[in-house]
Order: sequence, then structure tokens, then C-alpha cells
Amino acid sequence: MSTALDAQCARTRSVRTRRIWCRGRRSSGTVHPVESPGQLLAARLAAGDDRALAEVIDELGPAVYAAAVHVLGQAAAVQDVVQEVFVDLWRQPQRYNPTLGSLRTYLTLSARHRAYDLLRSELRRVGREERHHRLVPPQRQSTPGEDVVDALTASAVRDAIHALPAEQRKWWRWRTSAG
Repeated sequence: MSTALDAQCARTRSVRTRRIWCRGRRSSGTVHPVESPGQLLAARLAAGDDRALAEVIDELGPAVYAAAVHVLGQAAAVQDVVQEVFVDLWRQPQRYNPTLGSLRTYLTLSARHRAYDLLRSELRRVGREERHHRLVPPQRQSTPGEDVVDALTASAVRDAIHALPAEQRKWWRWRTSAG
């Protein structure tokens, strides 16, 4: 009788159905039994299964996106946060601890924390720019009279350099181009 249940357990494709049919069954091999779909996906990710990441994104992507939108509200920044969350999951799936909560909770909290980090970073950047503008005096516009004087001075300097002997002009060009 147990072999018929084992066969049924092995044939089931749905995670939910597998949990019902396979309850109490011992697993053979290196994969440890898991209790939730999130744990199964995390175990597959840890094993390097590419399709598991696609399934996680399909299943939990909207929830992660919604968590980031709730904090940021900007589509471009939200997409960056969502991408960072899933890349981090792909690179370090062992960070997910199923005893602390579901995979959905882990990913939405990660997105929320990254969104707040991004928001704080942006606020600091804006603050630095505001301080910079307060501390650096604005450049004043030159008057038309100053523009004329500057143009006349530049013309006089060009004429003076042109009047120099060829050797001195060469030295002057070398000196000004060298900085």
C-alpha cells in the first residue's frame, strides 16, 4: 500500500497536492523535505535551478513590486529595487531563513528595506546639494560693459603675442598649452 502512495506522491506536480499526498513520507536523496512552496523554491534556488528564479519572479514579483511602489512611488526607482531584490536572492539564496517567515515575506521586506535605503540616500543627496548651493555664492552675470572690456583685453593680448618674435611666440604657445 505504501508503494502506491509513494508512486502517487512522486507523480504529483502541484506543490500543494504533493504536500497533501506526501505528508509524512520520507524523502530519499540529498534534498530535505520542505513544508511550503517558498521553501521548495528557495531550496531549488540554492541548488542552482534557473527555472526556480523564474517561478519566484512570476509568483512573487507583483508583491515585491507593490511593496517598493508603496515606499517610492517612482516606476524607475521601483524597478531598480525589484531587480536588486531578485538578484540578491539569486546570488545568496541561503539568506532566506524559512523559520522566520515565508519567502513572500522575506522578499517584500527586502524590497521595502531597499526602497527606504534608496529614499534615505536620495534625501541625503538632495540635502548635500542644497548645502552646496547655500555655501557657494552664485556667479553674477557680467555687465555688457565688462564683456566689452574683456573682449578688448583679449584682443590686445592676442596682438601682443602676435608681435613677439617667432621663437618667443613658440615658447608662449608651448607654455600656455602645457598648462
